[in-house]
Amino acid sequence: RLAMFRAEDGSLTEASALYREREPRVRSLVRSLGGALLAEDEETLWGSALDALGPFATTSALVRERVKRDVRRGLSLSEQPAWVREPDALRAVGGVLRRESARWWEGLAVALNVRGELCEPPLYAATPEERALCEGTAIESTLADADFAARADEGMVRPLPLRRITATFEEDARGGRLAHEHPRWRDDSRRAGMYAWLLSHARAIAADPEARAALGRARLVPSRGGVLRAPTELLLDDDLPDLGVDWHVAGEVPRALREWLRGTYAFESSRLTTLVGHLLEGFARASEAGDDARMELMLGHL
Repeated sequence: RLAMFRAEDGSLTEASALYREREPRVRSLVRSLGGALLAEDEETLWGSALDALGPFATTSALVRERVKRDVRRGLSLSEQPAWVREPDALRAVGGVLRRESARWWEGLAVALNVRGELCEPPLYAATPEERALCEGTAIESTLADADFAARADEGMVRPLPLRRITATFEEDARGGRLAHEHPRWRDDSRRAGMYAWLLSHARAIAADPEARAALGRARLVPSRGGVLRAPTELLLDDDLPDLGVDWHVAGEVPRALREWLRGTYAFESSRLTTLVGHLLEGFARASEAGDDARMELMLGHL
């Protein structure tokens, strides 16, 4: 316990009170945390003897304790303590704690999400299209910032399951029934992006029972009357006549998507019964009006 080692500030200090680090980024981190560093030229002076003259203070213990104490979950970097906001501070944290374990990040708010907030890993990797679709929803806070995802350690970021997105669609659709009033789907470009995403993932959604079921319940497809309806609530058949029931898909929905929805979500028996009732009612009205052409059309659909 002799004060025989020179610290950065020139004072003589015992080994257990000094942190022995050579990497500039880690030395900067230790300074910002208030730790005392062994002077760099002491490494040259003492050489390999330092290994036997220790032990020196453990950098990982200091870093882990300060991350747990200081980092505020769910707050942006700008709202974090000064040392957390330092450039490369979180990379330095990873560099130190990785010495202990490959999963050093467990239980620590060291992951950056798309909102610029710090939270605990793992987060989900999302494409730009998926980030745009999920903006403003509950799942958004679990999506990784793109730059962070590109350099994250294994396990910190994982693929975003389709069922999480379709479940988000189902929950988000509760925000309003009319397309032009919905806080997110009233945006034409966002709806267009949603149609394109559904088409590009159609096969995978159809193969995932949970994703398929959630999408079938999600009221996100506009009808001709501008009402957001679930695929299972729509007729998905453009050849059926207008019976005064707003069950037709809006013209803005791409034909390829309409065809996929029609092939994926078959009629339920209860909806078929309702449809037959409307067709019979349409036939009766056409008969009263003496409209033979419409009567024939109704019979054909029946």
